[in-house]
Amino acid sequence: GTPSRYPTYMPTETLPACPPLYDPSKTYVAGEFADVRDHTFQCSEEPGHEFYCNIPDWDDSLLEENENAKDLWNGAWVHVSPCAASTLEEVMEEEAMEELAVEAVIEWDADGWDDDGGESDGQ
Repeated sequence: GTPSRYPTYMPTETLPACPPLYDPSKTYVAGEFADVRDHTFQCSEEPGHEFYCNIPDWDDSLLEENENAKDLWNGAWVHVSPCAASTLEEVMEEEAMEELAVEAVIEWDADGWDDDGGESDGQ
């Protein structure tokens, strides 16, 4: 083939897919993952850190409750690795699916879904 006029980036390793984006309105539990700027972070499983995974912005008033709050807050999210961001299409599709999931209560039974994508009626 003819070489392109522009250099192309060929990654030497395949990055893992990014987890869902960090959502400050979500309640995270120890061990959960979140994506921040194409990097995977995990809510620390060390004692005392989980609470701080759910504090998106530092506030000095946290020191009134715990003198070690700043260290706990700084250590709440542990960097795991860079990750492969979804394409724009995938992101838009995920957002649309999330909206549908919120709007509809999906009832799942042991039979799962039937062939036309609707709920199984057991017949």
